[in-house]
Amino acid sequence: MLVLLAFAVGACGSLGTQPAQLPPMTFEGAQSFQAGKLREIVAAEVGDVARTEWARSAVDDGAFAIERFYAGEGFAFAKVEYEIVKADEGTNRAVFRVEEGPRVALDSMRFDGATALKREILESFFPRLPRGFTSFDEARADSKQRRHEPPWWVESELASAASDLEDYYYRNGYLEARVAPPVYSFDDERRYANVAIVVSEGLRSQLTKVVIEGAPEDCLSALERAAAAFQRMAYSSLLAGAVRARLEEVLASLGYPDAKAIAGPTERGEKGETTTTFTIEAGPRVTISAIEIRGTKRTLRRTVLGMLKLEPGDVYSSDKVRESFRTLYQSAIFSSVQVGLAPGTEAERALVVELTEDSASDFYVEPGYGSYEQLRLGAGWRYKNLFGTGRSVEVDGTISELAQSGHISLVTPRFLGSDFRATTSVFSSRREEPSFTSNDTGLGWILSRRLNRKLSANLGYQYRYSSASNIDVTGPSLPDLTDKVQISSIAFTPVYDTRDSVFVPTDGSISKATFEFADAAIGSELDFLRLRLAYSDYYEPWSDGVLALSWRAGVIAPMHSTSDIPLQERFFNGGENTVRSFREDQLGPADGQGNPVGGETFQVFSAELRQRLVGNLEGALFLDAGNVQLQAANFFDGTGFRAGYGMGLRYVLPIGPIRLDYGINPDPRQAESSYVLHFTVGMAF
Repeated sequence: MLVLLAFAVGACGSLGTQPAQLPPMTFEGAQSFQAGKLREIVAAEVGDVARTEWARSAVDDGAFAIERFYAGEGFAFAKVEYEIVKADEGTNRAVFRVEEGPRVALDSMRFDGATALKREILESFFPRLPRGFTSFDEARADSKQRRHEPPWWVESELASAASDLEDYYYRNGYLEARVAPPVYSFDDERRYANVAIVVSEGLRSQLTKVVIEGAPEDCLSALERAAAAFQRMAYSSLLAGAVRARLEEVLASLGYPDAKAIAGPTERGEKGETTTTFTIEAGPRVTISAIEIRGTKRTLRRTVLGMLKLEPGDVYSSDKVRESFRTLYQSAIFSSVQVGLAPGTEAERALVVELTEDSASDFYVEPGYGSYEQLRLGAGWRYKNLFGTGRSVEVDGTISELAQSGHISLVTPRFLGSDFRATTSVFSSRREEPSFTSNDTGLGWILSRRLNRKLSANLGYQYRYSSASNIDVTGPSLPDLTDKVQISSIAFTPVYDTRDSVFVPTDGSISKATFEFADAAIGSELDFLRLRLAYSDYYEPWSDGVLALSWRAGVIAPMHSTSDIPLQERFFNGGENTVRSFREDQLGPADGQGNPVGGETFQVFSAELRQRLVGNLEGALFLDAGNVQLQAANFFDGTGFRAGYGMGLRYVLPIGPIRLDYGINPDPRQAESSYVLHFTVGMAF
């Protein structure tokens, strides 16, 4: 409501305020638009020409601009006359007399001669009917009953649409297609226009054969395969250009960076079947004679060479040049990267690598908030390109009243010269859970690699000391959950991610699985298999709306001499990022005093509908359901599920949203609240 009021006040102010840089002006006969709007149009057209005094040429330009504006709003017959009224004292005044005429709506649209394209495609180029209507008659009837605007007749828009339709025909192989300027007719009152679009389609051309002449023998088969991918496509000069570019790209990848594919004669049969010829001027096959590295100050030469996919003696390849560029840029050492051959036409040329080094270190501070941990602060420091080797040292930590953690890591972007990234770290963390305090200290090593744009994986080893203190869990029937153990484990995590954004996704999905194995054979005092699974999917059901779905689960199964999983290694459920109708960890098994004891398995199902309200503010409706089971064997029995629903607000920032969620527990038990309010930063999933 406040936003609408502010908009209205601003609009009224603009209507009542005359541009200070123009002399006085008035408007007569303008009924459909406010004077303030017309002043803006005149000011935009005239500019500084009439800053102090009206000239006839400036007023004439202003009148023309008003007529053009009216025509764009459907007033096809609007006329504007003007005069300059001389003032006895002060500045002369421009008077614009507007004869609006009728506002013309589209009544029908006919396509003559258009048989190859569906009507839906044809109509997509022209003004569309209001949503939910299938004919102009319906739109016209609705406009009378509900004041719903029909599509207005704007001659310039229809003419532009006809030209765009002709271009579409050409791109789809109709080389002789012509779309004539629209033909119009009006009813007696000139309030409704009937439009006829006359199309002459002609024959559709289709590429059936590409003849390649003059190509080096060792490249011919690759060129023919590349050209075959374009066969059966609609032929036009645009497609010919695409074929030419692809042939030159293949030649460059095979060592011919100067190669040209020259389009030759094109033959077309009676049914549109088209044969086109390309003559190849390959030039020399280039070998890399040397590597020239420019612009580096801190980075060692061998570090740069290790990121390149080419070395002296190799045949030039544009594919390997692109790979080298990507590897150098993704190293985060350089702010700009250029990789290319030295100028010349010789068969042996140097590969020139132009680099600009980025800042060696950076520091960040990240404040945050959670409904359980409350105010928290994260900070980190990273030194990139340690000793010029491309390695980095990273130190980061977070602190809040209930949790503290710290990490020191050494990152090697190209482990042993490969595409794998190696991270060695030492860490320590402490967190006060509702029924105990968890402590972890250890070291780890992770080997990771991005396999393609969507798929990545990492393999890691971790050795840590895990303990629980300040334990509130009681009860003689409970197993011993208070072990302090040394855990040695190996974990493998594949991730498949197609989301359009890491922080605020609106489309795509992410799948993640972690398989962890701990055993005495690798030095662990606790033997188990642990599996964590997570899947989230995002859809846009309508404009500015997002439907987010998620399933998360975990199982930890004791093995060999291990019979019970310690409290700090168990799964818990409930809270701001799981089932939001419960407080932190409060969903699941508990002792006689209501203290959560966790379990060997859990699941969470969530659905959330998000809708942008205004600006960066979003509203949300959500439904969560989840469980915790004491034994891993009970994972599939489907018992113990509790559900909740609620609503929330999100204010979206570049790093994620500030989130307020109101979760409702429809069936609260003893000591459970019927609702929970969560305030935090970041999406629930």
